[in-house]
Amino acid sequence: MPIYPDIEISKFKYLSNGLIVNGYIIKPEQEEKLPCIIYNRGGNSEYGKNTHKSIYKRFEFLARNGFIIVASQYRGCDGSEGQDEFGGEDVYDVINLIEFADKMDDVDSSKIGMFGWSRGGMMTYRALSMSSKIKAAVIGGAATNFLEVICERPEMETNVFSKLIPNYFHNKSEELLKRSAIKWVDKLPHHIPILLLHGTLDSRVCCQHSIKMAKELANHNIPHKLVLFQDGNHNLSGHEQNVNKLVIEWFKDHLT
Repeated sequence: MPIYPDIEISKFKYLSNGLIVNGYIIKPEQEEKLPCIIYNRGGNSEYGKNTHKSIYKRFEFLARNGFIIVASQYRGCDGSEGQDEFGGEDVYDVINLIEFADKMDDVDSSKIGMFGWSRGGMMTYRALSMSSKIKAAVIGGAATNFLEVICERPEMETNVFSKLIPNYFHNKSEELLKRSAIKWVDKLPHHIPILLLHGTLDSRVCCQHSIKMAKELANHNIPHKLVLFQDGNHNLSGHEQNVNKLVIEWFKDHLT
């Protein structure tokens, strides 16, 4: 297990609707209560799962700026019980993680934010519509209309949706709409600020998903900011420094 000076990284287990789910915590070595960021990873099943190395690489900058980061592996991954449903019942792994963080001794429960990337962005939108405890959100490279995704990337339907979403072909439209935040913007809280990040050359999720979502957020008077990275890919490789700066500023402005 890697050891990082002044940064503590640990795995933990928590109960999510009767299932034991694994997760990670990364935090600075401080005694006072700190704001907490719930991180929702991308990928599906074992693909894209969190590791000590990836958690440190992605969130060392937030930990050193006074935040505790708590991240779920989701059910069905990394030894967690249950089955990944790609935004179905597994959304409760996120909701229950909020409750877990809320009870942590070193977390200021009045200052909980959420950070989701790719599939994790979809999970974040769903969580925002279901919980009142999230005070600010950052969403990167996320699809907001899965009815368009199956046209843009047919392999996602073949390799992911049809395999993970229960009874997919029997309830296709209903299940895709459930995961398409742009179709239910009215269900999002009107006072929670959302930062949208997207690369203009994202080949996995077209940046139009975030552009159209920003317009809908504006139509519903939901505070938000859209930042497009010229020539940025899905992971915004090469833009990490600017992304980190924006994320830190957003959470400091809205949580601290």
